[in-house]
Amino acid sequence: MNLVTRKELIWIFAVLALASYAILSRIWVAEDAYISFRYTMNLLDGNGFVFNSGERVEGSTNPYWILFLSLLAFTGLPLHQTAILTGFFLSISAIVLWIRYQMKTGAYFFWGVLVLISHEGIRDFSTSGLEFSLTFFLVTLLLVSTFQTKLEKPFLIGTIVSLLYHTRPEMGLLIPLFYFFRLWESRKWEWNWIFRYGSAILLFAISYHIFRFFYFGDIFPNTFYAKSGSASRYIDGWNYLMHFLWYSKFFIISSISILGLIYILNRKNLINFNQTDSSIKFPFREAILALFVGHYIVRVGGDFMAFRLLLPYFVILLFAIDSFSNQLLAKTPLIERKETIRFIFFILAFLLVFEKTNYPLVSPKGIVNERKAYTKGYYDSYSELFTKIKYPWFETGVQFRKLQACLDINPFIITNSVTEAKCNKSGFGLGYFSYAAGPNVSVIDELGLTDREVAKYGHKQLHGKVGHERSISLEQVIQRKVIFCSLEDERYDQIMETPFGVMIRLDDTLLSTLGKSDFESRMLRLASLKKEIEKSKSEKDLLLMKRLALLEHVWNEKIESLASRSIKESNSNKSQCWNN
Repeated sequence: MNLVTRKELIWIFAVLALASYAILSRIWVAEDAYISFRYTMNLLDGNGFVFNSGERVEGSTNPYWILFLSLLAFTGLPLHQTAILTGFFLSISAIVLWIRYQMKTGAYFFWGVLVLISHEGIRDFSTSGLEFSLTFFLVTLLLVSTFQTKLEKPFLIGTIVSLLYHTRPEMGLLIPLFYFFRLWESRKWEWNWIFRYGSAILLFAISYHIFRFFYFGDIFPNTFYAKSGSASRYIDGWNYLMHFLWYSKFFIISSISILGLIYILNRKNLINFNQTDSSIKFPFREAILALFVGHYIVRVGGDFMAFRLLLPYFVILLFAIDSFSNQLLAKTPLIERKETIRFIFFILAFLLVFEKTNYPLVSPKGIVNERKAYTKGYYDSYSELFTKIKYPWFETGVQFRKLQACLDINPFIITNSVTEAKCNKSGFGLGYFSYAAGPNVSVIDELGLTDREVAKYGHKQLHGKVGHERSISLEQVIQRKVIFCSLEDERYDQIMETPFGVMIRLDDTLLSTLGKSDFESRMLRLASLKKEIEKSKSEKDLLLMKRLALLEHVWNEKIESLASRSIKESNSNKSQCWNN
């Protein structure tokens, strides 16, 4: 390892300081992260590794990240702040590993690291509470352990790719890839290598699949079934890739500049590829990793969330380009001007980090700036981003939590459906709302991410979001005994409207909590409505009658019977619970 001079140490600390500011200045916790938090909450509360108590459905794609957070939260640390700080330290650790590797190779241009820390996506997702920071660290660890070296550490490599697989599912493609890389490298069967590599895969990848099968009853996570069934979506994926590249301008411009510079130097015979040191080799392995797995993301259409899914492959590609170009430039007269080059790169990164404008809330292709969507206009100070969630979905979840606790009704089932079944006027996200609503409020997700029935038997609808195309029908909502949903008939909806939604449970225990006079008034009006439409032949009345009949069948209750029933005074005393 080359000795590090004082000047180089100053540069390293300057880069790390800029990296720390770049990441911490964009702290937030994503709505999707709170889906993982709800799993953690239930796990720590003794409800199991579940989203809804009593329902073993794996509605996450990052189980190892959830388990990692659970271990930290077990000590009593608050999840929100823990996720932010953990993301920061993992991302900074990845950057330190990157710099350390560059120091070992004797190239100190810091180009790759500066591209990373000035990149919108890297900054946004490092403290988002999502799995990117852990993925970033593991990918960097894999790269510094294997870059342009023989794959002589099979157990370590197998461990890292297995951990990556259950942190980001498409990373499972790395498992066979590294086996083929070794086979190509050695040109023979190496049973000892295969055994050690396979042992790590068995211990950290296959073992979780066994757990998944016996605990959840599925081979793949429920999200796989919720998002499956679509054809290749190359056009959407291409748009996603172009959006990524368009907002990676420092990377694109500087990459072209470096390649152009190398070309000019080669033309002037200041660098000769035919006579270059044999240790300089094109990073085929890393290029294959980035392009092969990145192609999978493009094929499935990317995502509606800007940057997120392509970031790990960007890291791989950037590491390869950074290391390769550094090795080449180190063989040219430019190595004597490395301080000037460092300064230029640093200033460019500095300006990008402190620039106030960033990518739009929603691109013309419907790709969303999630951080802006969930933070802009909701926070009065920077410190609030670190301490709390103020998004309306979270606050609505708190209201439902209070309602359930006050009514003491179990099971308390609601849904975020707005597409086919119109159960919520404005809808709510699965993460913020469900975590705030607490473990006693069960949530059916209309997209099927955390619901097996919707994922496997739900309808396909065009939501305008790649990978989010499921929906739940009104009939399914009624059969699942959801509390609130519109029957899509203004007459019924007006009768059963509450501050929390239109009530569709014919459950006298729940209905009686409205209060004696309110209960009696609603049931008499509902019975009158039913009688009015019973003999009607109009399409609208027939549809409403069909849905009322389904309600009565599901609850084994007649509306007329409810209208003539006296209610318990103890339940009637809970009418104040409905005051919004």
